[in-house]
Amino acid sequence: MTTIISHPDLLLHDHPTNPNHVERSDRCRAVLEALNRQGEPTDVSEELAPSLMSRCQYADARPVTRAELLLCHSQEHITMFDELGRTNVRAEWHEFHFCGA
Repeated sequence: MTTIISHPDLLLHDHPTNPNHVERSDRCRAVLEALNRQGEPTDVSEELAPSLMSRCQYADARPVTRAELLLCHSQEHITMFDELGRTNVRAEWHEFHFCGA
């Protein structure tokens, strides 16, 4: 069975300087809506096919550790978020969630 790992905070996340960045709330919302959408009626009956999400498990992502962030981001990138976190910008690295292997 496929497991969808996500977190509700993803729907709050938007890139601070690039509204078309891949990590944005409307993209995450569109993916979840597509997974929850029922399919077309099957040839056998007039019933709608079940949604993809109904055939998956769902798990909340846990908060990420600094070591996990370093697997895919440079120390400089993480430091930038540490510095932003000291301002009024809501961008601390520990607010991100780990979703991968």
